Amino acid sequence: RGNYCDVVVRELATDVERTTVRTPRAGVCPKLLDWSDDEREVLAEADSVLRMIPLDGSPSRVVLARPGQLLDASMSPDWRTIAYSSDESGRAEVYLRAIDGGTPTRVSETGGRWPRWGPSNGLLYFLTPDGRVMVTNPSANTVARASEPRVLFSVNSARQGVFEDRGIGFSMLGNGERFFVRQSPAASALRLVRPWTQLLRRADSARVVTPP
Repeated sequence: RGNYCDVVVRELATDVERTTVRTPRAGVCPKLLDWSDDEREVLAEADSVLRMIPLDGSPSRVVLARPGQLLDASMSPDWRTIAYSSDESGRAEVYLRAIDGGTPTRVSETGGRWPRWGPSNGLLYFLTPDGRVMVTNPSANTVARASEPRVLFSVNSARQGVFEDRGIGFSMLGNGERFFVRQSPAASALRLVRPWTQLLRRADSARVVTPP
């Protein structure tokens, strides 16, 4: 807004807005990525640096600064672990790191973006360049013990252009009940992938008739 970067909270029921943080604009305004459950601070990215911005106007603090370009990030449900995607290895990969510091652990094996946490199942989901939706189960004790990622399903319509884009190309609802994958950087429609468990049950119970 003008010469300021504002963090604004809008009540959806009333459309009432309130500006919680106002800082003078210095280049690009921070991109808001996540909001803590207690509504006290937001996770934001600017110039490939992650900051926590308190909504009471207190000074922000840097929580992650890595070499390369930071592409996406989100916080675990307990707000203790950052899942992020960056090209610090030369290509976009998904990493985990504790919020209070330490060495990041790479989760993806052949590229990954848009890490998304299941809000109550503790699982981490992300998308690969060839359109595979992956899931891994980080340990409750240490992010260094994340399980090997496994494939949930593949989305054939995924395109490399989407993977390289700075916009949002992958998201989900709930604990992986529904997924959204953008087909191309210029596409205006989203593709809805129904729960794979229902699809599997339906396929298992269906009778397949082979033509003579």
